Amino acid sequence: MATIRQSQSTYAITILTFQRHRHFQRSINAELFISTLFLYRDAGKFQLHGFAVLPDHTHTLITPARDQSTSRCLQLIKGGYSFSVREQSPGEIWHPVITSIAFAT
Repeated sequence: MATIRQSQSTYAITILTFQRHRHFQRSINAELFISTLFLYRDAGKFQLHGFAVLPDHTHTLITPARDQSTSRCLQLIKGGYSFSVREQSPGEIWHPVITSIAFAT
């Protein structure tokens, strides 16, 4: 069952790579992550207000669509990227803990 939000919030989300590995130091990996963000933004899953891709973590500022939960948006971002990069980088990509802060809008 889809989540229907009464009000939308914007979230600042930090996602770490597994064991702080400098995964995004390779530009091909960083570009693929950015493409994944744009894919789901363009599909209307969330509004993307800003992002930063650093060598061992990412920051994103998103507002989930009314029919998407925050956790679903994160699943799309992390899972979509992991699926796309699996042939280039086998093994763990993400640290299991995610930091998220909601902002009232």
